[in-house]
Amino acid sequence: MKSILLLPLLLLVQQLSGQFSTQMGIFHSQNVRDSFEIYISTPLAFNRDSVYNLVYYCDANLKSGRHLQELLQSDGYAGKLGHTIFVGIGHIGNYHVLRRRDFILPNINGDDTLARDKNYGH
Repeated sequence: MKSILLLPLLLLVQQLSGQFSTQMGIFHSQNVRDSFEIYISTPLAFNRDSVYNLVYYCDANLKSGRHLQELLQSDGYAGKLGHTIFVGIGHIGNYHVLRRRDFILPNINGDDTLARDKNYGH
């Protein structure tokens, strides 16, 4: 019984020790006619009147993105990244196909960009 009561307390302490607050929302893109999970991590001392660096990262809902979010919760990054906002982009659904569409550059022909095919390199 004591361990059951201790677990929520430990989770609360762990959340309080984190250096960033992360919110997740869904964003729909009219360009690709698809929705994405968007993760926004702001420093706990976030101030709307301050200027922040902005870092975008891909695969926010996959292993690498979750690892970055875990790192942001560790105490060692507060001093180094305290003026940075992180925006993670995650695919919903078959990320193997969607990553090819979204993360691979199109061919460049002169001043024009051409998709390699309809599902690749947009």
